[in-house]
Amino acid sequence: MPVFKNFTLYKEQDAVVGVAIEPATPIGGWSLRFRVKTHSDSTSGVIEKFVSSGLNNLSGINVTDSGQGTIAVDITSADTSGLKPRTYFYELRRTDSGEESPLTKGQLLLREC
Repeated sequence: MPVFKNFTLYKEQDAVVGVAIEPATPIGGWSLRFRVKTHSDSTSGVIEKFVSSGLNNLSGINVTDSGQGTIAVDITSADTSGLKPRTYFYELRRTDSGEESPLTKGQLLLREC
């Protein structure tokens, strides 16, 4: 079952979002997707970041501690420049075939600078 966490970002500013899977879980060799969506049940995202086994920071995700299940997600000013300030929803998922599952999710509040 995913853990729910919320965070705030400011539009058109670079940010690094730290995400820790709870309970701590080894994630070495996993493929992960971080998706920001307009609605909690949306299947497409307005921001998407990926990492595949052995390819750290493939698309904005850095595994910071594979043994404890912590990552850093790079959100750039370009990611938020076309978005309206409001509450969005995010989800971090494991995307390996046969092992796909939500790891953490919550709300992302996007504010004006």
